[in-house]
Amino acid sequence: MKTIKYLLVGALAMASFAPVAAQDVKADVAAITKVINDAKGDPVALKEPVKAFMKEYKKNAVALAGLGRAYLDVRNVEEATKYANEAMKRNKKCVDAYLLLGDIEAVKDDGGAAASWYQQATFIDPNEPMGYIKYARVYRKISPAESAAMLENLRKVRPDYPVDAVAAHFFFQAQQYDQAINHFGKADINSLNEEQLKEYSLAGYYGGNYDKALDVAEYGLKKYPRSAVLNRMAFYNSLVKQDYDDALEYSDKLMNHSDSAVISARDYMNLGYTQQALKLYDDAIVNFQKSNELRENNDLLKAVAQCYSAKGDHANAVSKYEEYMTKETDLKNDDYSSLADIYQAIADDEKSSAETRVSALKKADAQYAKLCEKNPNAKFYVYKRATINQEMDSEENPGLAKPYFDKLIEMVNNTETKGQNDMTYLKRSYRYLVVYHYSKKDLSAAKEYAKKLQELDPDNDVAKQILAM
Repeated sequence: MKTIKYLLVGALAMASFAPVAAQDVKADVAAITKVINDAKGDPVALKEPVKAFMKEYKKNAVALAGLGRAYLDVRNVEEATKYANEAMKRNKKCVDAYLLLGDIEAVKDDGGAAASWYQQATFIDPNEPMGYIKYARVYRKISPAESAAMLENLRKVRPDYPVDAVAAHFFFQAQQYDQAINHFGKADINSLNEEQLKEYSLAGYYGGNYDKALDVAEYGLKKYPRSAVLNRMAFYNSLVKQDYDDALEYSDKLMNHSDSAVISARDYMNLGYTQQALKLYDDAIVNFQKSNELRENNDLLKAVAQCYSAKGDHANAVSKYEEYMTKETDLKNDDYSSLADIYQAIADDEKSSAETRVSALKKADAQYAKLCEKNPNAKFYVYKRATINQEMDSEENPGLAKPYFDKLIEMVNNTETKGQNDMTYLKRSYRYLVVYHYSKKDLSAAKEYAKKLQELDPDNDVAKQILAM
């Protein structure tokens, strides 16, 4: 075939073009396009091939427009415009020429001029979808509504065309994910190709519609089981939904059974969080570290510390968490409380000595002391100091928690509208003070607090016993 010969000779200086049918024009346009792309628009290398092409197609508007598009592919706007105009001279109704002139203006970043050419293309051939689609693409960011309206015009003349899928694509590109999901939902999902299914699932994920994102990903994987994007979406959305076993399975499919998958820092991070939730702490630590190697993320030091703490490696837990806090420039309340949790875990470990336990509790209390200073009206942090100090109370050193329970009572009583937590704080405080005063042999004070406790908790055994004395 002539086109095969055309490709084989490379320079095409000797190629001959016989009169051909429309499908052969298309093939020869594809062939000259390849030559122009391979030569990267080099005018010297292209002189003879283009001359040979023009010899056969100088009167064919569609072929000339195709030649112009080949030049536009290599960003040679001047030559592209030249052949677009040549095509218009041959045939004022050549829709390919109008589309090409629109694309040239789009490359020049003149959206208004591009849209004008595209709109003219819809007048020249109302049944050709590309005029509508390219017009809609120009307006997808400027006015997604106008973009959608043009596609509705296409639907009227071509009810067979997948308008909703195209509209969804434009809304996806404009980052209007709810609208993208809406239009994808109107399309027949069985007709969507892999790229469209990827965008559909991604729109759900980016838009916070995780159920839809997961459903689409799982549907798509039945047709494209080795799609990296769809496996990643199934993985990520399973993690968001806390379906950790499924997330782990999809992570394996992404990392080991997907085509052309490039594993990212986020992939390793999410795998780490999945394994952490499944109590696979050693594996989680490895993947958090891999993620941090690809892209430094100080939060992962905190996650690693929490894994070490959960597996009882307290030294590494404290070391990693302190490293995290040293590097963090904007410490939040939960940063302090999370470190306190690690110290609390040390205190709760049955392997910890009495000395280690008290030391850990003091360090946990120190974190809540900082939080009380930063949040003077936060009753919860005072409550945490009270309960931690209660754990350190002893016969030799009683009443460590009393100042904090006293403070907590004062804060609750100064609260105009009391909630359920306030009632819990009062019950816990009154019970502590009943026992504390009884241990001090101050029965009068013990009974005073027992009455207050019984008012809130009529069936409380401690209050009953004290009041019965």
